[in-house]
Amino acid sequence: MWKSIDVPEDQAASIRARQLETAGRLTPVMVLANLVNASVVIVSFWHSPAIRLLGLWAALLFVASAILLIANMRARRKAKLRQKNGIAGSTDKTQQGIERFSRLASFVGLIWGILPLLIMPFDDATSQLAVSIIMAGMMFGGVVLISRIPEAAQAFLIPTTIGFVVGLQLGNDPRNDFLSILALVYASVLWISIRWSYRQLSLIHISEPTRLRR
Repeated sequence: MWKSIDVPEDQAASIRARQLETAGRLTPVMVLANLVNASVVIVSFWHSPAIRLLGLWAALLFVASAILLIANMRARRKAKLRQKNGIAGSTDKTQQGIERFSRLASFVGLIWGILPLLIMPFDDATSQLAVSIIMAGMMFGGVVLISRIPEAAQAFLIPTTIGFVVGLQLGNDPRNDFLSILALVYASVLWISIRWSYRQLSLIHISEPTRLRR
């Protein structure tokens, strides 16, 4: 689990293609989770002093989710067209797809990392607890959905965790110190799971007969 795996150069593109295919199928679920959780945030904190900022935050998340969904639909359409025409994806194309998906995941993670900064300093302990639950759920849910692309999962996890911990420290409750430690522990577990998920995907792909990878 801890050791990195050496992927043969001739299989790198096909593994990346599988990563993108898996992430592409789950992208609508991720977008839906973003929108549902954003709606819960807005309804829950409708009377919060930070509601105007939360409105801007939700709008930004909606735009990011729309971009992610549109980019995913276009990428899947191009992939199906290449498959129909018998054109294999090159290493450069698949690498570009991984990098593009990682940038979008980082953007979404940054938006979620902003949420605690908007609420923790201004609301009561109950509201802070609600935000903590939402953030923990998004950390785990987001990473699980895109863990097959470790670059994207890590890009999502880092800003989310930083925003969560900083937001907790801005709160007035001394118990937030313990929650900050828990957040870092959760992030460490997720980081390990990301590496494990990619390793398992690579091992399974490499061990498959060549005919099944085509």
